[in-house]
Amino acid sequence: MNKGDAILRLLSEIKLELKEVKEHVEQMQIKLDTFKQQNQVKNKMEQKKPFHTRNIKGCLCI
Repeated sequence: MNKGDAILRLLSEIKLELKEVKEHVEQMQIKLDTFKQQNQVKNKMEQKKPFHTRNIKGCLCI
């Protein structure tokens, strides 16, 4: 194997690793988007709940 072949092999390996990293980042982005959507739904539900405060033993509880 000459130097040119070795360089091409390394470049091919790097390309494959970059592809795997890209796929992993895309999966993480999908999960992040899902968490954001769930958080938005949760926040909307919390906004619809009536706001109650009680004073129990001198403690303000919400």
